[in-house]
Amino acid sequence: ATVDILTDKRTQTLGVPISSVVVKTDTSCTKSFVKKDDKVESQEKEKYECVFVKVGDEAKLRVIKTGIQDDSNIEVISGLNENDEIITGPYNMVSRTLDNCDKVKAKGSNESKKDSEEAKE
Repeated sequence: ATVDILTDKRTQTLGVPISSVVVKTDTSCTKSFVKKDDKVESQEKEKYECVFVKVGDEAKLRVIKTGIQDDSNIEVISGLNENDEIITGPYNMVSRTLDNCDKVKAKGSNESKKDSEEAKE
């Protein structure tokens, strides 16, 4: 048997799917490449929790501060606005394939859906 234990509950908060949150060390539009002999230095880089937001036709990386989470969603304390269009999709696509400033287009045209699945062009 399994038991769910409620440890905290918040209302009127902004939340996103956990799979849309990525951890990055480079939040710029220019990609930083690490040389093989720079492994030790790269481990010391500061890590940022981020989400990709669709701005025009580009994926923009936004640094966020997160709060409590459940099995599928995580609270966003700062870094996002209610009307931001979050890019979601398979975790591997969002975390490893998608980069800041990549061109994206919406998959489908469901305007009422707050979270938008995006496809990298």
